[in-house]
Amino acid sequence: AVIGGPQSGKSTLLVSLISALALTNTPEQVQFYILDFGGGTLRGVADLPHVGGICGRMDLERVTRTVAEMTALLGRREQFFAEHGVDSISAYRRRRAAGEFSDQPYGDVFLVIDGWATVRSDMIDLIAEITQIAQRGLNYGIHLIVASPRWADVQSSLRDLLVTRFELRLGDAVDSAINMRQAEKVPRIPGRGLTAEYKHFLSTLPQME
Repeated sequence: AVIGGPQSGKSTLLVSLISALALTNTPEQVQFYILDFGGGTLRGVADLPHVGGICGRMDLERVTRTVAEMTALLGRREQFFAEHGVDSISAYRRRRAAGEFSDQPYGDVFLVIDGWATVRSDMIDLIAEITQIAQRGLNYGIHLIVASPRWADVQSSLRDLLVTRFELRLGDAVDSAINMRQAEKVPRIPGRGLTAEYKHFLSTLPQME
């Protein structure tokens, strides 16, 4: 989860995460499917070979198809693991790297949603599917990353499943899921945030020279 107020750097942090994973993994090892409901910042990574698709809020058909494909992939992978005696995603990675499963096109797959509030307001029918992906996907290498202005936008049934959290400067420190008083001390500078240990962090802007 990436949570932060307006202009706090949510989309840029997502780009940083995607760029870092793409830099350190091949397109066969990680793939991204992106729902960009923000300001279009994530389209900057559209040309990466790791990105399988990116769509915006106006293309509801492609959004629905993307979520359906992630759900179908989860079902296929559950069946595949059972049939081939794969007991964890770590074992799948090792065996695939050793040359097994050459017919499997996917490694670790990330469904990235920039603008969860849009899903809550305009695509409510997709929430149950996305929550299932978060609930069952991690064991099978299917990951969910969501960004939103407030923790309250993410219902508790999903929020509890998002174990890695980045809290940027919030619009109102009262909304902090870490500590209200400490959240007030986060500078109003994009990319600045608060860790669960009350430490400040700074996310970077990825650039190629």
